[in-house]
Amino acid sequence: MTDTEAVMIGGFFDTEETPGRVVTHNGKRFKRSHGMASTAANDDREDKEIDVDSGDGVEALTPYKCPLAPLTEEFCAGIRSGLSYCSGQTISEARENAVFVKLSDGAKDRESAHGVLVESGVSQSGIEQVAESD
Repeated sequence: MTDTEAVMIGGFFDTEETPGRVVTHNGKRFKRSHGMASTAANDDREDKEIDVDSGDGVEALTPYKCPLAPLTEEFCAGIRSGLSYCSGQTISEARENAVFVKLSDGAKDRESAHGVLVESGVSQSGIEQVAESD
């Protein structure tokens, strides 16, 4: 545990509740979004009356996830799990109890699933994903 007090996880929140229209592209759902320095963002602003001929930001489609509640529950469960590795129920307790350990290269190779084919879940480096076939 470090003394970090903030994280940047904006992409995590591409959910139903965030601004932007949900669009379908090649059969998949996306949120239409734009950077705050883009011409589209400038067009949406009401606090400035200037014309921007070229913007710095981008307009993009980001994968649509779902409503925020299930993502938040999963995120909080991950935090609780991480705290438990540091013998803490709270961030403060985890910081007090945390011990940094340097892993050898061999330990790094063994830290994920090995010797198996992963059928679902998070993809891991060096782990082959299994696709269903008929």
